[in-house]
Amino acid sequence: TVDCPPLHMDGPLAWWHEVMGEKTYDADAGKGIVVGVADTGVGPHPCLTHVHAIGSFIDGKYDPAGGQDVDSHGSHVCGIIGARPQTPGQYAGLAPGADLHCARVFPPGQGANQGDIARAIDELSKTHGVDLLNLSLGAPQGSQIEHDAIIDSFERGPLCVCAARNDGNGHPVNYPAAFPETLAVAALGLLGWAPDGASSANRVPKEADKFGDEGLYLADFSCTGPGLDCGAPGVGILSTVPERYGLTAPYGVMDGTSMASPAACGALAALLAQHTDYQSLPRDQTRAEMARKILHDHCRNIRLKAEYVGRGLAMTR
Repeated sequence: TVDCPPLHMDGPLAWWHEVMGEKTYDADAGKGIVVGVADTGVGPHPCLTHVHAIGSFIDGKYDPAGGQDVDSHGSHVCGIIGARPQTPGQYAGLAPGADLHCARVFPPGQGANQGDIARAIDELSKTHGVDLLNLSLGAPQGSQIEHDAIIDSFERGPLCVCAARNDGNGHPVNYPAAFPETLAVAALGLLGWAPDGASSANRVPKEADKFGDEGLYLADFSCTGPGLDCGAPGVGILSTVPERYGLTAPYGVMDGTSMASPAACGALAALLAQHTDYQSLPRDQTRAEMARKILHDHCRNIRLKAEYVGRGLAMTR
């Protein structure tokens, strides 16, 4: 028997907005910042109609009309960054004012090809001029073609924000998050948020030192190590999923560093929109370096080790 209780749709803000510094909904948060996503695609969803689906990069072929979500992951990620609520109760992204572009790099039900990921990174950073690029994907070993694309992106200004991955139990940060040119994000949860019996309620760690301030904890699945830059909410996150099976404007719950990465990415977009000195920089490596410094400077200490959350909890202000 699977019990599926109704979602608590009391947006536009939830616990992850509040702990990251958002107390009221700001539709202009992130305005002027361009964010890219390489994932399973995006939409359809009424809160994501503003997202530019730039097409698919699958097995070396580009399809400009292939950007619709073939799963739910990409729509969930895009919603965490930039969903724009259309009706009361719907949850907002952390940077709804940002200009959001999404490329599909996953075939239906399969993993992504490293060459396709690299090509999507090139397309988003060159053609679409993104400032930030979210990569909620990864593997235990990195590839040179993917690393080269990330280095090229870093040198022309965009900063890649990446999920640390979900191997847990002391496993090191995976790639591409482990590449030095990226920003690696761990996943945090909040005690008492998930209903008893829900899968999200079972992400609590066994180790005492993985519990921080204000009921926040490092998710038991989150990879750890010296390469982490920050932590962000990644347990029990409600966000947009595609309209299917007769559902209208659906939301779903997901756990993972795949959710923490876009939360940090959205928070950084909101921060960068407040920094005119960043926006005036030329599109070169100094721009990416300043973006990372701005995030580091705005991380909040929640009394967790650096090997668990880097500089601390990513904040929007």
